[in-house]
Amino acid sequence: MNIAAPDVVVALTGAPLTVLIIIAVASLTTVIVRFLISRTIRGLIATEAKGLRLAPEKLGVAPNPRRKQRLETLRTVLISTMTALIGSVAVLMILTTLGVNVAPLIASAGVVGIAVAFGAQALVKDVITGGFMLIEDQYGVGDRVELGTGGGILASGVVEEVGLRITLIRDDDGRRWYVRNGEILRVANLTQGWAYAVVELRVTRTTDLTLARTTLSELTTQMRNEDLYADVVSHLEPECLINEVTADLVALTWRVRVSADHDQPVASELRHRIAVAFAERGIELAP
Repeated sequence: MNIAAPDVVVALTGAPLTVLIIIAVASLTTVIVRFLISRTIRGLIATEAKGLRLAPEKLGVAPNPRRKQRLETLRTVLISTMTALIGSVAVLMILTTLGVNVAPLIASAGVVGIAVAFGAQALVKDVITGGFMLIEDQYGVGDRVELGTGGGILASGVVEEVGLRITLIRDDDGRRWYVRNGEILRVANLTQGWAYAVVELRVTRTTDLTLARTTLSELTTQMRNEDLYADVVSHLEPECLINEVTADLVALTWRVRVSADHDQPVASELRHRIAVAFAERGIELAP
């Protein structure tokens, strides 16, 4: 049976052609949207880097490497969302072109969506919380943090990766923790701005406290004047706190303000120097 030429033309230029056009337009739209989002985000990154490089003294801030990470994460999320949206619209248009009644599908999708929403509340909570963490710059890769709930600590250590759903933490024992962002209610960031190098001391009750404090102050000043610690130890006066006084001992806390993430190395070096200096000056440490 021969098919007339007009029937062939109609068959080729009917629904199949429309479907091809929809696919082509959807693909082109996706490419354009991805390009525009990527160009915009990368433009923001380049603009900030250029401004900080040309006039950092006017801006009064240092380059923030975490901003690039947040913008890159935002770019990925926007591209994924727009791709899914464009693909969904294209599928519905194709089904309509092929004569499929999409109204029941849309209604069913709504019911399924509600069911999925109830089942995915934790996932949605994780993603939303992760988004706000990135926007607010609560922490970033390389920061030393303590992540906690309302009643305890989830994990503590160095941040290795920050995502919308989970945060990866490497603790001091080398273990890698995968923490859901939705579980994080408190964040203690030990890396932003500044920190305290804290040294706890217990000296005998008969110790000359003035001599002890003078020795601690001299050791701190000595470290501050060394090239290795000149940019680390603050010029603010350290704090000496008396935490406990008993018949046998006096408990002291020596707090030195240092640059962020240098509290532990400075405290360790101070303990070493204190042990040597106290022994030389006859200051006896309590057991």
